[in-house]
Amino acid sequence: MMLRSLLVACVASFTLSAATLAQDPGPGIAPTTPDSLGKRIESENPWLISLTTGGTHQFSTDLRGNPGSYQVSRFTNGVGVGYRLNADVRLSLDLGSEISWYDFENATTVLPPPAGVSAKPFHVMYDTSINPGVRYSIDKDWFVFAGGIFQFAGEREADIGDTFTAGGFVGAGYRVDENLTLSAGLLAKTSLEDDVSAFPIIGINWKITDKLRLDTRGLGATLSLKVSDPVTVFLEAFYESREFRLSDENFLRKGVVRDRQLPVALGVVWRACEGFTLTLRGGVVAYQQFDILNQDGNRQNRFRSDPTGFVGIKGEFKF
Repeated sequence: MMLRSLLVACVASFTLSAATLAQDPGPGIAPTTPDSLGKRIESENPWLISLTTGGTHQFSTDLRGNPGSYQVSRFTNGVGVGYRLNADVRLSLDLGSEISWYDFENATTVLPPPAGVSAKPFHVMYDTSINPGVRYSIDKDWFVFAGGIFQFAGEREADIGDTFTAGGFVGAGYRVDENLTLSAGLLAKTSLEDDVSAFPIIGINWKITDKLRLDTRGLGATLSLKVSDPVTVFLEAFYESREFRLSDENFLRKGVVRDRQLPVALGVVWRACEGFTLTLRGGVVAYQQFDILNQDGNRQNRFRSDPTGFVGIKGEFKF
């Protein structure tokens, strides 16, 4: 079964992170959260549905320690569904997909010989995720949250079973006051050709002033400033990690590609009308590292790229 088949069945975008269940959404943050659900439920509608679509382009940059250069474009779509079961329990389900087009030029040593003869070691990668979550309010200040992470990532021809990873998260949060919410927890997830990884979840949602706020999500943070009713500007930095399974048809049969990066961006959110926002962002990928592994999990190559710029756009509908 092709990975494309699952992508047709699951339309979506950025996955629901564990920290998202414990915080309000900021610019560029996954839309389906219990807090946003609560605000919608005050209007007597227990449902919140969000649709997102967008993309980013990372400009061409040279590879360090290897000849050649590369650039990458990504396209994302997303569906988020939230439902308030009762006064204390809030449920969510996020479906996400991302397509990455890696465009290498003269990258003849990225893959080991004889695969290294290819100047384009890999090209189109697909990433699909399914993320259910639940949050329970113990009282007006304390709450707990938990959820699952189910992900399929690889080349189009890769077998579904070879691209699958899974995990889960659990944590608790405390509403200090109407302006500050703190949360903490643990997330664990399997990896392609590697051991289970576990790391702490730290969440901070701080309304510093009526116009300025700080929100964390995963391994990153967003500082946003509301300059007018429809316009908010923001500064954000996030550590991102992706991994993909190579197909049987790749030179490095059933190998794994890991792509880790640290983008730093400035952006603007425009609330065009009730229920629709448009986000524009641009900045620099300050750090990026690739790891290339064979199907036994042995590293074949590790290399970095020079810092480079990127631009992105995202539209979001809520109803």
